[in-house]
Amino acid sequence: MGVRVNRRRLLIAMAVPLGLSWVTPGRAALPRSVQAEVDALLASIEASGCSFYRNGTWHDPKAAVAHLRDKYDYLVARDLIATTEDFISNERRRRAA
Repeated sequence: MGVRVNRRRLLIAMAVPLGLSWVTPGRAALPRSVQAEVDALLASIEASGCSFYRNGTWHDPKAAVAHLRDKYDYLVARDLIATTEDFISNERRRRAA
């Protein structure tokens, strides 16, 4: 008598360990002081009432902050910044290129 195997359970049982092997170790979070400084910068942009020109289109402050927040999250997730100055310099460097 053969063993009857539920294929779906077998696939799940195989996929879970494989999936966990792809998870990278957590990166160290930025110091709270850096997060607070970036939050303050973004809050001042949002409260500025200014319009921001990006890629040929004008954007309100809320859209500008959303864009910058996405960039900040991207850089933090990839461990590309360690200070507020790194965030500002990275953005300025990209603009100059």
